[in-house]
Amino acid sequence: MAGPDPTLLLFLGGAVILLGFVVHLLFQKTGISDAVFLLLFGLVLGSYFHVLDPRLLLVVAPIVSPLALLIILMDGGLSLNLYEALRGSIRATVVAALGFLLSMGAAAAVPYLLLQWGLTHSLLFGAIVGNATPIVVFSLIDRLRLPPAVGTVLKLEATIAEIFAIVVALALLDSLVLGQTSVLLIAKTMVTKFSIGGMAGLIGGVLWYFALRRLRGQPFTYMVTLAIAFLLYSLVESAGGSGPVSALLFGLTLGNEQHIAYMLKHEDRGVHFDEMMKSFHGEISFFIRTFFFVYLGAIVTISDPRNLLYGALAGVLLLGARYAAVALGTLGSALREHRRAMAIMVPRGLAAAVLSILVLNLAQTAPDKVSPALAGAISDMTFSLIVTTILLCTLGVFLAARRAQPAPGPGATPPG
Repeated sequence: MAGPDPTLLLFLGGAVILLGFVVHLLFQKTGISDAVFLLLFGLVLGSYFHVLDPRLLLVVAPIVSPLALLIILMDGGLSLNLYEALRGSIRATVVAALGFLLSMGAAAAVPYLLLQWGLTHSLLFGAIVGNATPIVVFSLIDRLRLPPAVGTVLKLEATIAEIFAIVVALALLDSLVLGQTSVLLIAKTMVTKFSIGGMAGLIGGVLWYFALRRLRGQPFTYMVTLAIAFLLYSLVESAGGSGPVSALLFGLTLGNEQHIAYMLKHEDRGVHFDEMMKSFHGEISFFIRTFFFVYLGAIVTISDPRNLLYGALAGVLLLGARYAAVALGTLGSALREHRRAMAIMVPRGLAAAVLSILVLNLAQTAPDKVSPALAGAISDMTFSLIVTTILLCTLGVFLAARRAQPAPGPGATPPG
């Protein structure tokens, strides 16, 4: 199978970066998420103009997805405040657990009741789309101008819920292959992933803080830091931990060097992962994020247009489940004042796309366990749900941002 023309790929690469920049500016001015435009652009390139072959793109999915997740979560960790993260971690876990369980049930109800799927297949779809994607949530928090404590809880919650979704969905896939599943095994796997990933991220970040002190003034320290993040992510995954959690906490540690130095009673309170390095990582994050959403749109192949309606319906139900989860999860907390803004954080993306790809791959290798038709329906519904939830979240952010703007005084001069 012949690959695409390299010259065409260079042209498309430049076009994607320019599009990403333009829609990012549009997002800053209007609140309309850039992810929607990038997804649709990828869909046009793949499914309609066939400039990109979805079958070729699926081959590199296991590489593209962890790379995007690592860069984005490390970027999110760099912007978190350590003390706010410690204070908000328990509440974030509660909201994440409630949100995932209610979202999983709401999404599973659509194929179970309307398409007559079996319970396991329905719950598999619910688990795949059960969490909000950190990639979009992180970019929308600043738009709402939420207090740091609220933004921190939302970032932690999105990351924690992503682990829930991945672990439960993979467990359900295993149950389809092996014919059995264990709730106890799922719980044990979650604890293992969080504990190994969290400890490795914190310890790796502290050790690299001391290493950066010795590398002060040397060239390429950012690239070496990125290499350490890659090694840490892969080693944690190989050890049975969560690579995404390690990336988030590695970034959190580096972004809070002065706090870490104070807690360690270290005399050198200087910042080694400085603003220039953070800015460069932000550029890399923009590059990866832009290409990932175009890639995500390009790998979609719509097998049945009716599935798009079912996916959109499931997306609307997720909004209701999110409101319920936030209302319950913020009881007795100061976060309750911001529950409306927290409740609109429903966008799905990275994990949902990756997990739906895994189902497609399983359908090719074990069609007796997961039929290609069912895997195609999950892929269609997942894509539709991703677009629907991003649009719902974008609309909610836009309305919330307008409400948050102070009304002009009686003698105020309207903007010219």
